[in-house]
Amino acid sequence: NQDNVIYVDDDNTLGPWDGSIEHPYQFIQYGIDIAIDGDTIFVYNGTYYEHITVDVSILLIGENKETTSVISPGNPDVESVINIIKDRVTIKNFTILYSPYKKEYGEGGLNINSNNNIITNNIIKPINTSYLSSYDYGVRLFQNENNLISNNIIKSNGGAISFSSSNNITITYNTIQSFYGSWLENVTNSYFNFNNFLRAPLSFKSITFINSYNNTWYGNYWNRPRILPKPIRGLYFVYLEPIRFLIDFDWHPAKKPYDIDSIK
Repeated sequence: NQDNVIYVDDDNTLGPWDGSIEHPYQFIQYGIDIAIDGDTIFVYNGTYYEHITVDVSILLIGENKETTSVISPGNPDVESVINIIKDRVTIKNFTILYSPYKKEYGEGGLNINSNNNIITNNIIKPINTSYLSSYDYGVRLFQNENNLISNNIIKSNGGAISFSSSNNITITYNTIQSFYGSWLENVTNSYFNFNNFLRAPLSFKSITFINSYNNTWYGNYWNRPRILPKPIRGLYFVYLEPIRFLIDFDWHPAKKPYDIDSIK
């Protein structure tokens, strides 16, 4: 049933639970576990301490991104608060809070290992804003293509977004802020347009890219007003070959930051 809606409400602590609007599930993962491709899971305002794995093609929609929160319970064996492993997933209207200090190599907010997904209108940030780790990340994409990340606020003590072996990704109208910037490795044919790339205090770089080609940068705000094109420097590195410097340009950088909350 392509129109099936499964409901989740953390206030329903005593049950019964069947996913109906009268008897919503208490936890998001319970809704995902009984969903089939094409279902919508609607999550009421609340605080959900869960690690979530999305292994079905669904729309996962929060009632309000300011008041519908998924918070890491700090399981040391889990790398992300939300892990998407199925194609064609939409995640919208959540605050996702992760715990970079709970794991040796940091924990992330959202991990995407699949294609054709939409991540929109979310807030993704660490729980502990004073902890600094180069391993934690807001969003990580690995070996995927045709994903859209738009209208999100993504903050990190480490790297805001980490891309690896990804193709045809669209990153648009996001506010992206971190200490170590975002990391691109083997990323091709992707679009980075109309974002706010902000640097945390004392940080020095918004983007690092390695072995990445044919990407488009247009109309981004780079931490301060700019009139001249913004150079984006990277490296070409292959084992046993000389390192070469690469450079891309945002030819039309923005003069003022975008109001992401007003863009729907």
